[in-house]
Formats: sequence, structure tokens, C-alpha cells
Amino acid sequence: MSQTLVRPDAKASRPGTGTSHLMLTRRGRFVFIGLPVLLSAAALLAAVLILLSNGTAHAEAEPVSQVTEQVVVTEGDTLWSIADRVDPAPDPRDTVTIIAELNDLTPGPLTPGQRLVVPVISEG
Repeated sequence: MSQTLVRPDAKASRPGTGTSHLMLTRRGRFVFIGLPVLLSAAALLAAVLILLSNGTAHAEAEPVSQVTEQVVVTEGDTLWSIADRVDPAPDPRDTVTIIAELNDLTPGPLTPGQRLVVPVISEG
């Protein structure tokens, strides 16, 4: 009698048997498991950073309580000259905008005797 040697895994490797097993290499496991996990973590981190940056930008845009005082407009005063007195910074445009917003001013000349609310700029 002759004996035929059959490998133990020969039956599993035949097509159509339904019992074959897929063996992944280290690189294959990384591609099918590790890469999706890394991409999901990166997407989650990006979403958190976007939400935090929007919250920070919104918090900075909210008006800060500001100390103000009143000034009386004299002959020849303009918003620019008043802004320059209140805040002698090189560029008074921001101060002019703040004064106009605080007083709901429309473009046009100021009237002598008019009272304006102006910001108090603290040096710090």
C-alpha cells in the first residue's frame, strides 16, 4: 500500500472550500487597521481645533467693558483732533471709529458745545 502525504493546510488552501484564511503582513495590518485609526484621530483633532479657534475668535470679538468720559466739543474740533487728544497714538483711526460708535455719529461737522463720550485709554 502506498501512502499519499497530504499537507494539513492543503484542504484549506483549495479554492471553493470556504475555509481559507487571509493572513495579513505587518504592512497589511497597518494599511487596513492602523491607517484608518490614524486618519480618524487626525480628523477628530482637526475638528476640535476648529471648534476651539472659532470659540476664541468669538470671545475676542465681544465688546470689552470700557471706561469712558465726556468731552465738550470746542470751535474747530474734529473727530480726528479729539481722538488725537484722547489717544496720541500715531494712527487715530481706531479711536475715531470708537468715538463715532459710542456716540452714534453720522458723517458731518461737530457742533461746539456738543458732548461726546470718548474712551479713556490707559497707558499700560
